[in-house]
Amino acid sequence: MHHPPNAGFRPRLSASAVGALILGVLAALSTPLFGLFLIIPAAASITGALALRFTHTQGLRGRVLALWGFWLGASFFLLDFLLLLVGIWGMNLEG
Repeated sequence: MHHPPNAGFRPRLSASAVGALILGVLAALSTPLFGLFLIIPAAASITGALALRFTHTQGLRGRVLALWGFWLGASFFLLDFLLLLVGIWGMNLEG
């Protein structure tokens, strides 16, 4: 019976990659509360970027999770920021 080298060894999953994905999903869910929760998408982006580095340098699994967390965080941060600016602009037009 032929076994490929290191057939039983799998690197462990990066906890920061899982955290980045969870924060990215929370960023998407908190978008209606854009003025209060800009910190969640920012945390998702930062955690995702760090997780990408950890998965690369330490040989951990979870690169795709880190990418999803990063991009969800970055896109919802920009969306929330733009919604906040539109809200401020709309308030200035009324007054």
